[in-house]
Amino acid sequence: MFNLKEKYEECIKKRSLKKTEPSKDIAKKELDEAQYDLNKANSSFNLQDYKWTEIKAYYSCFHAARSLLFLIGLKERSHYCIYVALSLIFKEYFTEEELSNYKNECINHKNKT
Repeated sequence: MFNLKEKYEECIKKRSLKKTEPSKDIAKKELDEAQYDLNKANSSFNLQDYKWTEIKAYYSCFHAARSLLFLIGLKERSHYCIYVALSLIFKEYFTEEELSNYKNECINHKNKT
């Protein structure tokens, strides 16, 4: 697996991740967006609109991840850098294989949309 710390520093250097003041208010707004997208995903699923279900579910996860970053004072400009930042933070809770599988799922989904 690649060096997460190096990739994190690259994201900071390229300004794809920016350090900012932690914000519970912005984090809450992101969680509200995540909930909205999740509700839309459920509605789409019930209508058997699976493509839209997948897109809205992805964005629900995206907004939930952004919420976590705002809580610790990071703003993203790259889906990939969200993965890097959260992987670095949570690496003690997940195996390298789980993190790698998650990264591949994100890349595959992003390429489909």
